[in-house]
Amino acid sequence: MADPWSILGLRADTADEKQVRSAYARLLKVHRPDQDPEGFQRLRTAYEVALEWLQQRSSVEEEDHWGDDVVDVLPQEPLEKSPPVVSILPPIPAGRPPLPPLPSSWAEGEVPVLPHKLGETPVIEKRRPSKPERNWPREWSYSLESLDRALNQTPRHLDVISMALSALAADVVECGIPPFALECILNDAFDANMRLFGMSAPTTILFCLLRGGCAGFVQSAMDALEKTSSHAHLPAFVQKLDDCLADALSPSTVEVFFHAVDLMALHKPFIAHSILRKLQDQLDAPDYSARLDGLHTTIMHGINLRELEPVHRTFWAQRLEHPESACDWEAQPSVDALFVAFLHGSSWAGYQLVQSVVPSGVWRKAWKERWFKVMAFRLRKVLNAHNLMIAACTILGGVFLILGTHRYTEITPAYKPDPATQTEEYQRELELLKQYEEEKRKRTGTP
Repeated sequence: MADPWSILGLRADTADEKQVRSAYARLLKVHRPDQDPEGFQRLRTAYEVALEWLQQRSSVEEEDHWGDDVVDVLPQEPLEKSPPVVSILPPIPAGRPPLPPLPSSWAEGEVPVLPHKLGETPVIEKRRPSKPERNWPREWSYSLESLDRALNQTPRHLDVISMALSALAADVVECGIPPFALECILNDAFDANMRLFGMSAPTTILFCLLRGGCAGFVQSAMDALEKTSSHAHLPAFVQKLDDCLADALSPSTVEVFFHAVDLMALHKPFIAHSILRKLQDQLDAPDYSARLDGLHTTIMHGINLRELEPVHRTFWAQRLEHPESACDWEAQPSVDALFVAFLHGSSWAGYQLVQSVVPSGVWRKAWKERWFKVMAFRLRKVLNAHNLMIAACTILGGVFLILGTHRYTEITPAYKPDPATQTEEYQRELELLKQYEEEKRKRTGTP
């Protein structure tokens, strides 16, 4: 990778963050992403690396400022005239025994940490083993220093490590770092924690390692990711291997891809099926046919069991892989796995598959003991769904009723009687009442 300061047109000893951003904005007009993608990529990498270097320089300056009173280097030669030592401690009583001599290991530089309480065992701080000195070319120095600074941060940041590995991947392409040298660099950097490499490794570095036959390093990173409690980064790592398979498959790397399929077959079966299909297209040797068939069977088990939790999925996968092995069906893991299978019911895709590896007597006994809880769970599930449907229908009915009422009031306005019409009707009612009273008087003969 070229020097980022020469790309930005700045000097490392006088530049600051504002000058870096101004230079990036000025050069971005020259190296546009749509017209010069390679130049833009170099400019962007130089910009990010320069900002990271400035941050590292500021942190180092702060540490130097606060640590001025710490003496790191002792004089190699004694002083010619040492001043007399004046003791400020009280004299030792005559009857007190003398102090024991210092251990011989103290003279070698291993000074223990003083305990906080009496009776505690002193803790001896172990020195970190120094990394071997490598005589790498000067063109690689910047990316190697960036990777070393990223790994020595406290605490470590995954995005900073990823950026340092991206700079190293750019050097792999531009400077032509050979695979054996790349493996040696990564071994020196990630010897204590291969999991970090697996979480942040770019596809370019994996492709270079696999093409060079360095499959052992990739295998170690995959195993380190598999041993962690969280499997979030393992599928992403296997997906990068899938991108490298077409051009990096060889007799020395085929075991890496087989191991990746084996890890993903149960928990991520569709990713494993994608890799297996490519392996079947490129591996024509009959020696791999049995192994490919076995992995295909495991992938189908993973597809059928994908609705289960990881614990139960692993349990049933082991039973399907070794159905002849002994199993304690009275143990709690077996009881829980059977209960979960009963809850899913016969409509579940893996129901018949699971039932085939359970003895018929154990299956009937477990069903008799658990059928009431299973039916109660299913009934509660149906009632919950039914209540939700009733609530949804009620809400929709209320909305339609409100909308219909509003629409009806807009079409049929309220009735407003006319005062003149009311007066005429009142006069007509009075006349009819008078006529009725006159006819009544005539019939009765009353005056």
